[in-house]
Amino acid sequence: MANAEVAISAFSICLNLNELEFMISLGFLGVACVRVANELGRGNVKTVRFSIQVLLGTSIAIGVSVFVLWVAIGGGMQGAVAIVNLVFYYLIGIPLGALLGYTASLQVKGIWIGMIGGVVTQTITLAYMTWRTNWDDEVKKASERLGRFYLKSHENSDQISI
Repeated sequence: MANAEVAISAFSICLNLNELEFMISLGFLGVACVRVANELGRGNVKTVRFSIQVLLGTSIAIGVSVFVLWVAIGGGMQGAVAIVNLVFYYLIGIPLGALLGYTASLQVKGIWIGMIGGVVTQTITLAYMTWRTNWDDEVKKASERLGRFYLKSHENSDQISI
């Protein structure tokens, strides 16, 4: 790249800002996973839906705010999310960024366009998956799992089942 020192410095600053945004998102992820898991365990379908709507609204508001300022899983679908991340970010976004950065001579701007394009398509896909999920079925699955590991009290049974 032409003037690689400046390009790498700018890229480093952008990555640090991106890391800060990621830490905020990771905090929300922890809170959301606990909240949704608790409500799934209780069997409150409406509360699960409401919690996810609040989470999505908050995440979109924070993401858009950070994007404007800097210009830069809890439903049990971790396997599908990992595949979506792999495909859209690592197999599409990063190679597209390298292609735009080096072949199209956009340099750091091309790399960021590819990476952001990967993240945007990944986000749209995950939002669609969340919207399409039947949360009534997820509550039933969580209740079944809870029933397998529920310890019965001594008053109701002579044996404790695990």
